[in-house]
Amino acid sequence: MESQEKKIYNVATNDIKHKDHDKNKDAYRCWYNMLKRCYSGENVNYKDITVCSEWLVYSSFLKWYEDNFIPRYHLDKDIIISGSAKRVYSPETCLFVHHKVNLTFRVRDNVTGYCGVKINGNGYQAQISSNGELSALGTYNTASEAHVLWQKEKIIHIKRLIEEFENETALCVALNAWVKVIEVDIKSGRKTVLH
Repeated sequence: MESQEKKIYNVATNDIKHKDHDKNKDAYRCWYNMLKRCYSGENVNYKDITVCSEWLVYSSFLKWYEDNFIPRYHLDKDIIISGSAKRVYSPETCLFVHHKVNLTFRVRDNVTGYCGVKINGNGYQAQISSNGELSALGTYNTASEAHVLWQKEKIIHIKRLIEEFENETALCVALNAWVKVIEVDIKSGRKTVLH
């Protein structure tokens, strides 16, 4: 295969002939958008996120994509717990997930330092997102109290996803790992960090 373009975002190589892209438009779009999020500098939430060296070559990503793609699902790098604090797109850390699952692990910016907690007029409000919609859970005197309620509700929400997507083994393994992490965080009095 020959390279048809210069380096994409100065890091990646498209080694597939351009005419062959018609067969793989969705895969190429997925690969390109992943690179854009990580290397264009347009999204501050991705400033510390990288793509593994293997996937910086399009043909390598394409093989993984063809083996793992699920129609109408989204590429996700945050649900599989890698044991590393470093966030990276790679065959070991990615899977395709339903939009509902992807939204479960979306982190909104907040000033409290706790997932699922925002400041309101009366203290700290615990809130949880379900299908992209935020629901208030209650207001507490401290952010840590509100966070504990969020942690407990997050476990319930993730367990519902495990039931709903029970036939997706890799996803359920990853979701169960998150349940265990949050349970340990609650028991240890630690805050849970999704990303």
